[in-house]
Amino acid sequence: MVLTNSNLHSILYINVGSNNWCLRQDSNLYHSITVNLFRRQDRYRGTMKLICKQCKKDIDKTPSQAKRSTNHFCSRSCSVSFNNIGKNRKTARIRICETCHGEYSTIKGHRSLHFCQNCQIKTHNRPEFTKTLTIEYYFSRLSVKDKHPSWRASHIRLLNRMWNKNLRSLPCAACGYDKYVELAHRKAVSSFPLTATLGEVNSANNTVQLCPNCHWEFDNGLLTV
Repeated sequence: MVLTNSNLHSILYINVGSNNWCLRQDSNLYHSITVNLFRRQDRYRGTMKLICKQCKKDIDKTPSQAKRSTNHFCSRSCSVSFNNIGKNRKTARIRICETCHGEYSTIKGHRSLHFCQNCQIKTHNRPEFTKTLTIEYYFSRLSVKDKHPSWRASHIRLLNRMWNKNLRSLPCAACGYDKYVELAHRKAVSSFPLTATLGEVNSANNTVQLCPNCHWEFDNGLLTV
């Protein structure tokens, strides 16, 4: 049975839970039911043959779907390809390199905010350059400047593990445990002035390998190395 507006009026009651509601007495409920029923029927009214605007493939859509847009596509890929024709969403930005003081563009995959591509590749990816950076400059970088102080110091500890990873193969300097050791700073990172370089903070002379237990005792003043 196909429900229409005329024969729907002939239905007097609809069972909702344990209550019977009269459709003639509740116009709001009547309206919501008619809308939902006709929307459900729309799925079975048949489809229309349309052509994809991008790849020219045949696609099937219901009449209500065909009314939503003048352009029709078989997939999101075709929709994006068609709608982005002639649009350049990547605008180049001219910046000044902090090393060579030359102009460079942030387009074509290079996204550094401070250095040109040549300086980035030749110099700034090397540990030697990072060791010359001061704590103040390192904390001012976009990736760490808005973070909590303890979170920012963890970046410096990470660099320490990278630069002094040979110490991790040695036994604990306090008890001799050799299964697992951690790297600790003899002088805490927070005690250095902001003008100190990362190379000074993470130098081998300021780093000692300790097992987890000795590391905790050292940080809490119970052990001297």
